[in-house]
Amino acid sequence: MVISFSTLNSNLRRAIKEKALSPEELKGISARMKIEHKKTMKLFSIILVVFTVFFGAVIATSASKGSGSFLTSFSIFAGAMVFAWAVVWVTQIGIIKLQFNGLVKKYYPELYSEVKV
Repeated sequence: MVISFSTLNSNLRRAIKEKALSPEELKGISARMKIEHKKTMKLFSIILVVFTVFFGAVIATSASKGSGSFLTSFSIFAGAMVFAWAVVWVTQIGIIKLQFNGLVKKYYPELYSEVKV
């Protein structure tokens, strides 16, 4: 199993550090990042709902056959879903968001409130 981490593009990172971007460019980049963040979260939410319904049905079926406690099974499943959400958020969304916001706060503090993702 390979877990890939998404990070902020090195060219963008360098441009922010060198203050080579105009406020309009920075706002445009921020707007695109917000759209991508929203799409990713929506997709992940849909996947989470589908898995919850599917595994909820499986757990309910197995619990009705007397093969274990429904509450215990569902608690384990819920914990696994929260863990999966955290891993996906950190590896695919959170790192880029945190890097971008950190760089903007350091190098463009006057624009931070406007472009924060």
